Amino acid sequence: MSQLDLWGQDRGSVGFVSARARRSDPESSHEAAAQMAASGAIGRQAQEVLGAVMRWPGLTSLELGARLEIDRWAVARRLPELEAAGRVRRGELRQVGARRHLTWWPC
Repeated sequence: MSQLDLWGQDRGSVGFVSARARRSDPESSHEAAAQMAASGAIGRQAQEVLGAVMRWPGLTSLELGARLEIDRWAVARRLPELEAAGRVRRGELRQVGARRHLTWWPC
């Protein structure tokens, strides 16, 4: 029996959360996206990001990335996917440093 991800799908399957590469991206980007999907890394990242939003509601992707000690952009890619799945919602903009950033909240 295999472990299921947040959406009740096998971690090895692409399912709802899938790596994406633009048509204009180099072939290496498409290969990396396929590897992320096949390995289940995207589902694991999504679970980690969801857990962080639940633990620290109202933070930005920048702040969540710092708390998780993972790349802010990996967090920023997972948040809209979690939003589409109804797991998180966008909050207000908040000033962080020189820029305003979206905050994220659990649903």
